[in-house]
Amino acid sequence: MKNILILAIAFLLGFSPETFAQKTGHINLNDLLLLLPERKKQNPIFKILLNNWKDN
Repeated sequence: MKNILILAIAFLLGFSPETFAQKTGHINLNDLLLLLPERKKQNPIFKILLNNWKDN
């Protein structure tokens, strides 16, 4: 009986609402986009499009 009580208390403390709370944070989107490998591949295409728009 004592073991069940200790187990129940440990269970209730381990699964409190705080453990299920969503942890949020933030990230600088510009830094993230600069780290993407796809950016290096698309950069020349973007420059061509930008030059086309400037000419028109």
